[in-house]
Amino acid sequence: MRIPHTLRFVVLLLRVALGLNLFYYGAGKIFAPSFGGGPVAPFINFSAAADASFGGTTLPALFWPTIAFIIGICLIIGFLTRIASVVGIILAAVNYAPFGGTIPVTPLQFANNVTLVALCFLVIIFANAGEYFGLDRFIHLSLSKKQRQ
Repeated sequence: MRIPHTLRFVVLLLRVALGLNLFYYGAGKIFAPSFGGGPVAPFINFSAAADASFGGTTLPALFWPTIAFIIGICLIIGFLTRIASVVGIILAAVNYAPFGGTIPVTPLQFANNVTLVALCFLVIIFANAGEYFGLDRFIHLSLSKKQRQ
């Protein structure tokens, strides 16, 4: 099933916007820690997860920002978007994981920005967003040529 061109454009904008957001967050935390936490902070906040302990071991403070930085680059250029989106969903789900205690989630808290980010990643996965002005298109073409031979 082919997606109409206008919807492809919207999916492209969604992919690039989400990629820029994650790129901004990761670059801000990696290269200038005071840069990423300003008033124009991205709509995902992994700071609590990055600084908390998981299973008794402390996660390095740059682990989550580095993953977000890599996902952002992949989404911007359209390279391995499905894999990057699955990792992005895992990264968003980390915010719901209880770190060192239990975090009660009420129905009103469930419909927040992290849930919307996970839904955006699902749209990117199922719309095959990397094929619209992305490097995934060239990967797909080269693989289909090899299968025909």
